[in-house]
Amino acid sequence: MGQAILSGNSGIENYTLLYHNEDGGDGEFTLSESANNFKRIGIYYFSNNLNFQNYTEMFNINEPTTNGSTLQVIYPNAGGTNFYIRCAYAHINGNQFILGRNFGISISSTGTVSSDGTGIKVYEVHGIERII
Repeated sequence: MGQAILSGNSGIENYTLLYHNEDGGDGEFTLSESANNFKRIGIYYFSNNLNFQNYTEMFNINEPTTNGSTLQVIYPNAGGTNFYIRCAYAHINGNQFILGRNFGISISSTGTVSSDGTGIKVYEVHGIERII
């Protein structure tokens, strides 16, 4: 698991790389600095398939009621007979990133629903718009 404090340019905005793990982190992991130092936090995540990557942002991270976000990925299997839904709740407290309630289900073309235990993994977290 690699962590680094790097600065870069993501499109038009400057960011600081707070976490990077190509295999994806789940559960709880440590950011390289506190999320409280930024106005926004960008989260890059995927399920068990890097072809279905997603991105979301958390705003007003210093407000107790807005320091969490739901992450979700929905994608078909290769044969097109099933859809997979992956969901997790991301919570940040300072430099601790917690990915909880992380699970996955499969829905077949006949409507059968089953749990498959594969959830979401976070591979990169960016701090955007430094305030401190």
